[in-house]
Amino acid sequence: MSLLAQSYPSFEVIMVDDGSTDKTVRIAEAINDKRLKLIRIKKSPQGWSGKSWASHIGYLASKGQTLLYTDADSFYYDKFAIARVKLFMQKDRFDVVTGSPLIELNDFYSKLTMPLFNLFSVFRTVPSDKGKSEYLIGGFFMVNRNVLDEIGGFSYVRSSAQEDTDLGKEIRSAGFSIGLVRVNNLVAA
Repeated sequence: MSLLAQSYPSFEVIMVDDGSTDKTVRIAEAINDKRLKLIRIKKSPQGWSGKSWASHIGYLASKGQTLLYTDADSFYYDKFAIARVKLFMQKDRFDVVTGSPLIELNDFYSKLTMPLFNLFSVFRTVPSDKGKSEYLIGGFFMVNRNVLDEIGGFSYVRSSAQEDTDLGKEIRSAGFSIGLVRVNNLVAA
């Protein structure tokens, strides 16, 4: 797990498994690191989508003042990725930062479909003004805890199929700033 190799002082990794069927849980259980906390949930409460509920549970279980949401298949190939993004966030005084990890195209179908996906993804995340975004990219966003406290965590997007987009809209409408940061040179998915 490349997150645990990050050069960042004092952090925790909360992995919320919402019913994965691959080897993810077994791999996590084999990792002997006190910073890793595994939470298993069997099913989401009525009205909640799986990803929104898992994200909300992670938020509730966390202790930090800054939370990073990332995907299980993300690989942090720069050991200073978290530190670099946090510095950008502080320097430019954003409440939230988001970015698109490098998408690795390993098979024929990925190479066929991802350029089209990226085309729409670029339009979706075009900054509204210099360095600001209206949306979140679910595979990577860092948020100050007070933002989630203010909007009620993920409850606003509990049933959303596009929780990242809808959460970004809610954050912006609550008056918080979202910065768009380049992470494809730090993180791959």
